[in-house]
Amino acid sequence: MLERLRKQGVVFQEIILTPLTLEPLSQLIAESNKSPQLVFLDLLAALQNGLIQPLSELDENLLIKEHKFLHDRVQQAAYALIDEAHKQVVHLQIGHNLLEKTLPEQLSERIFEIVDHLNNGIELITEQSERNEIARLNLIASQKAKAAIAIQNAKLYSKLRASESQMAQFLEAVPVGIGVVDALGRPTPYFASGKKR
Repeated sequence: MLERLRKQGVVFQEIILTPLTLEPLSQLIAESNKSPQLVFLDLLAALQNGLIQPLSELDENLLIKEHKFLHDRVQQAAYALIDEAHKQVVHLQIGHNLLEKTLPEQLSERIFEIVDHLNNGIELITEQSERNEIARLNLIASQKAKAAIAIQNAKLYSKLRASESQMAQFLEAVPVGIGVVDALGRPTPYFASGKKR
């Protein structure tokens, strides 16, 4: 997979193997400094080699504007081609881009993704105000995670409560079952009479 990615054209590598590798492909194209037509022509080989796939129909210019990596392994392989020393920069840029493009009312939906990227690049941040903002975002993510855990726990407790209710019903029936056979293993009159519960 890595070899197939390395063999792609320069533009493909500029777009895919850039600090924006983890973003959706359509966003990579939008953020490149090239026209969609040139980008599409350069990405055509990647399409033909099965590295990316179209998500949209042809538009008025006969271009496919929405693409995605064929599968996560392609995206992971593209990420693996980024130099280790550069990955912190990659994550920081992605975190900043995501934060900048996320509307305040959508922050809760993308908070984990944003803070994951920012946290991976935190060592590169020198301004205290930016570190404080990342700490604030981490607090929001932490609160959301705690709420999600509470919801999961509530679901678990509901399931346990239901099973406890079943257990209570069983335990109520146990004395009847015990009464069926006495201590010596002989049937009691209840059992011998053929009564069924």
